[in-house]
Amino acid sequence: GAAQRVTFKGNYNVSPRVSPDGKYLAYISRSGGFRLQLQDLSNGDVTSLTDTSNDEAPSFAANGMMNERYTEYADGVSPALAWKAVAGAKSYVIIAEDPDAKPALPFVHWVMWNIPANVTSVPEGVQEQARLSDPDGVLQGLTTRGSPGYYGPKPPPGEAAHRYHFQVMALDTMLDV
Repeated sequence: GAAQRVTFKGNYNVSPRVSPDGKYLAYISRSGGFRLQLQDLSNGDVTSLTDTSNDEAPSFAANGMMNERYTEYADGVSPALAWKAVAGAKSYVIIAEDPDAKPALPFVHWVMWNIPANVTSVPEGVQEQARLSDPDGVLQGLTTRGSPGYYGPKPPPGEAAHRYHFQVMALDTMLDV
């Protein structure tokens, strides 16, 4: 299996990016909300990976301030995340990281993998343990802090606001890690 990572830094005024393997074109669509979309260059099919235009309120808005509830300054609970199903996906991976942290670059706040393809969301407040029972088989890795599960942001007082990247990646396999 393979995962393709195409990143967009800063605001949404960016040019489309071709995936490292040259198979997909990734771009931001503003139609009906901000969506990260992938276009398969072999057949033109477009898949929307994220969609903030749905009726459910997201835990936080793109490029918006994160509610203190999701930080270690308050409850430190994981935010609810939702995404559109990707055709052909066997599983999903979630990675949340802070590219502004020092000295660890990036600071990893959450790693979750083997999310089954039929699951397209995680609820708020996922348990902080290595193996989840619902859905069965989902695994969470160690954060930079050294513990499994979500570890909320806690930038040092006085520093400029940090950016947090919550990434959901579709895989064509379940990981045997």
